[in-house]
Amino acid sequence: MTSKYDKIEQLNKLKKEGAITDEEFEAEKKKILSSPNHNMNLFGEHDEDHPWGLSLNNYCLLLHVSQFFGFLIPGLGLATPIVMWLSNKENELVDLHGKNVANWIITKAIFYVAGFFLIFVFIGVPLLAAVAILDIIFIIQATLKASKGEIAGYPLSIKFIK
Repeated sequence: MTSKYDKIEQLNKLKKEGAITDEEFEAEKKKILSSPNHNMNLFGEHDEDHPWGLSLNNYCLLLHVSQFFGFLIPGLGLATPIVMWLSNKENELVDLHGKNVANWIITKAIFYVAGFFLIFVFIGVPLLAAVAILDIIFIIQATLKASKGEIAGYPLSIKFIK
């Protein structure tokens, strides 16, 4: 079981990463310190609450990994993470990861479209290859961060959904 001080330390890490504001940090810290129920996790849920029967870290990890499903069945790498995010977005941690994944999906779609049109001036093919390679690298990086309970952002991602 996580102590209330560990929870505050996790909150502080989120604040330093910019995932939460100072006001959100103070509000959550006050809740943690005043809460007599020590069976609550960092996001105010009972520890027995698990989306889709998974721990939050594993659920967020799967949210990122599910983008690879598109290699098996076209479109599944788009639909699965979006469905996972929308079906559990009331959870703050899932919402943060889901927004990051959705922003990356939109951003890479823009890069792919730009690369397609730039094929005619011969820089499109290297651009498409670079986006594909970076996509794999960024998903793996985000998955590893999510497995550790960290908020996983995607480099080069445009924040369309805030």
